[in-house]
Amino acid sequence: MKILQVINNIGWGGAGNLLVNYVPLMKNRGHEVELLTLKKMDDYHYDNFKKMEIKVTSLSNATLYNPFFIFKIKKFIGKKKFDIVHVHLFPALYYVGLAAYFGMKGIFVFTEHNTWNTRMSNPVLRIIDKFIYRKYDTVICITDKVKLNIQNHLKGLPIFFPIVYNGINLSKFSTELVSNLNKQDLYHSYSERDIILVMVGRFDIQKDQKTLIKAITLLSSDFHLLLIGDGQTKPECEKLVSELNLEKQVHFLGIRKDIPDVLKSCDIGILSSNWEGFGLAAVEYMASNKPAIASDVPGLSDIVRDAGVVFEKGNSKQLAEKIKELTDNKEYYNQIAKKGFEKAQEYDIERMTDKYLALYQQLLDEKR
Repeated sequence: MKILQVINNIGWGGAGNLLVNYVPLMKNRGHEVELLTLKKMDDYHYDNFKKMEIKVTSLSNATLYNPFFIFKIKKFIGKKKFDIVHVHLFPALYYVGLAAYFGMKGIFVFTEHNTWNTRMSNPVLRIIDKFIYRKYDTVICITDKVKLNIQNHLKGLPIFFPIVYNGINLSKFSTELVSNLNKQDLYHSYSERDIILVMVGRFDIQKDQKTLIKAITLLSSDFHLLLIGDGQTKPECEKLVSELNLEKQVHFLGIRKDIPDVLKSCDIGILSSNWEGFGLAAVEYMASNKPAIASDVPGLSDIVRDAGVVFEKGNSKQLAEKIKELTDNKEYYNQIAKKGFEKAQEYDIERMTDKYLALYQQLLDEKR
């Protein structure tokens, strides 16, 4: 099978990390897989794909919003004649859909990664969305709530909406692996009595690191927060930390390549999102045998609710209380960690890859 994966960019976000993990598995199963990104990816990821002999083509070094991408994509796919074109995220969704209207042939698959986007609240964009999605043979949904929302949004379109849960490389987070990370390397003031909280996620409105930062003001000085990632709201979060005099407790670690080691060095993993399709970071916390705390929003709470702890979105006081409940009661802490670890085993990247490939084959068989 000849497969093309299309995404805005392979960075350090959830959808990008997903492709980093499952594309090599598809190649190992004997399929020819290529990557097409709208923007050039970072050297670290590019070099890794090159070592695995996976071809990567990037269309630009600049903006994602360029209508000429439509014609570049049509030309690229037209030459290669892929069996499956699998698209992730907006605006790649639109560019491939519009290229199909200009005569590009193939089987087109899109994965819906979120329960909500701004287009869903705009009647005009809903009409445009229906025009675009019509060119996709199937829309994969990563949770039941994602499926419900996108079906309501695209009401009337004859599209197949299979559910395929996201997965992680469980072996990387195995509790049998010992971290060689020195906690002093995380922040220089580390003390044995410290309780380390961590949130992994890009800095933007969706992830809402600000609520978590505010929760730290309600905890003792023994609590330290590690914020891993980068993005447009990072300067605002740094300013908030300064205004709240939390510089000694909140540490910005930037983008890390050793997430499994970092998680093994922490006590609790937190995801305070305003909305979330799935929440891979929460599964990584649980796979590391650490209690996961997450905001009670559709998609994310479906993953965490029975295996972790949820709090009301945006409620920093309740979040602080949930953190204290875990740290004040060792038995409760261990119980939540155990439940989370067991739940994480359901989200294996190998299983997810098999389901993707089976779906591709089904679509090919139906076309013949």
